[in-house]
Amino acid sequence: MNIKFKLTKKDYWSYNNFSIFHVKNIMRIFIATPVLVFTLTILAGLVFKLDMRVCMAVAIGLPAFYVLTIYFPMAKGVMKIPEDKLVDQSIEIDTNKKQIIHTFGSKHKKYNKTNVMQLKQTKTHIFITLQSYSAIIIPSSPDYSLDEVKAELDKIFK
Repeated sequence: MNIKFKLTKKDYWSYNNFSIFHVKNIMRIFIATPVLVFTLTILAGLVFKLDMRVCMAVAIGLPAFYVLTIYFPMAKGVMKIPEDKLVDQSIEIDTNKKQIIHTFGSKHKKYNKTNVMQLKQTKTHIFITLQSYSAIIIPSSPDYSLDEVKAELDKIFK
């Protein structure tokens, strides 16, 4: 199976938002760390008998500041992607060799089961998260069915 597509900034942004809640190590950065900071701040306030209003302000403010200093630069980075980087791409799914060949611009990269951390389908995309925390993003298109593409990919990656 061979599919062709062109990603938009919206597709990249969709993956970034998806990864925050579905890619384990990225999820730790955005969710576990702020929860840990919140909990430790409250515990420190209780142990050292500090003013709980101050502790609550710090416990809410520090995690919020932490998330915002990561989230907004990430959004800014996506919006700064130059249009010439949004090139035509293709994915060749070879179930016999158990690999996919991702072509973008003049580059060709082959991936097999050992390169892939996660394969997830949403209503609008298929996200193939690679070991390097990069991803192959397959957007929906009238030219192919995401369900059919996912079924072919499952033959390789499951």
